Amino acid sequence: MIDCKIENESAQISNRSINIDIIRILAGLFIVAVHYFLANGYYQQIFEWPNKSLFVMTYIRIFNTTCVPLFMMLSGYLLIKKTEFSRGYIPSRLKPFIIYIMFSILRGVVGVYRFNVFFTKETPIDIVLDTISFRYAWYIEFYFGFILLVPFINKIWANCTLYEKRVLILALIFISTLGPVLNVYNFKDLSWWLMPSKNTEYSKIITDYWTSLYPFVYYFIGAYLRERYLKISKIIHAMLILIITFFVSVYTYWRNIGTTFILENWCNYPSILIVVLSVLVFSFVLNLDFSGVNNSHRKIIKKTSSLIWGAFLSNEFFQNMFYPIMLDYTTDLKSRLLAFFIFVPIVFVCSLILSYIMEMIYSCCVKLFSCITNTSKKHI
Repeated sequence: MIDCKIENESAQISNRSINIDIIRILAGLFIVAVHYFLANGYYQQIFEWPNKSLFVMTYIRIFNTTCVPLFMMLSGYLLIKKTEFSRGYIPSRLKPFIIYIMFSILRGVVGVYRFNVFFTKETPIDIVLDTISFRYAWYIEFYFGFILLVPFINKIWANCTLYEKRVLILALIFISTLGPVLNVYNFKDLSWWLMPSKNTEYSKIITDYWTSLYPFVYYFIGAYLRERYLKISKIIHAMLILIITFFVSVYTYWRNIGTTFILENWCNYPSILIVVLSVLVFSFVLNLDFSGVNNSHRKIIKKTSSLIWGAFLSNEFFQNMFYPIMLDYTTDLKSRLLAFFIFVPIVFVCSLILSYIMEMIYSCCVKLFSCITNTSKKHI
């Protein structure tokens, strides 16, 4: 077997808390990294051989595509034991939504009075709707939909044997992640294989009706890795990550030859290729030994981890602030590739700072609300 049982699960979870925090931080950083390619002209480039800078960008983009899958696996790892849908279940999980609303309001204010780039409508209702449904609305929709389902799907998991858990994961992989990779070829036209981008008339060979279930794949894999770990050495782990990222990058480059980047599921979250890569990255970090990290550094890592949700929501502000500067000082793809290693960390750190400020505002509002509520109770 390539996986082994974790004997003392509660002790392992406690010991791995820093690993979980680091995975969350990396996922947040990877999101900022992926968004960099929206601004640097990558998606406007025609894919041709040879173009080293474009290939390296593709490699970096593919690796960082693990960002959202890492968050989904974290959800499974951390939430799988939640099986009670009590009266306080929903209120206890409203903080991310409140933070989202706070950032939406800030985005609306900044968009109208500073940058004037977010809105095309003029009525107050249009502004409110445009503000709340901005770029990251899809993830908040996923989050709350998942939160509603978590206690019930966890009951399914809790009542499965080890064999049934493996079958469940494999079944979900089969129906939701194989189609995006196997149903995207044209077997009727041999010339298609020389330039796949010339048409999208594919021959369907496997079901892809259930592709939208891919979040459950990541969720249950995260739950599985809480109970068992992959018995792979760190060196093999790292080599597999590098090799699979290279393979998917070559595959993606081949699929785009002769055109600009085509964002399809074969190189996105539902792809079995991204699933494998994401699991390897998650497992690799999860099994690293951080026992030598002192308590002060652990506190810094833990605090940074707690700011990732806000950083995820706020990085758009700093993209609009810093990436135009990047475009002014870089003229070709190679220089923009090098700029990646400068501007992505800057945007990430600034996003963390803004997230910290919003967390402080949130804490003050909670304390104020608590004081008002307690005062009201005393007068009753």
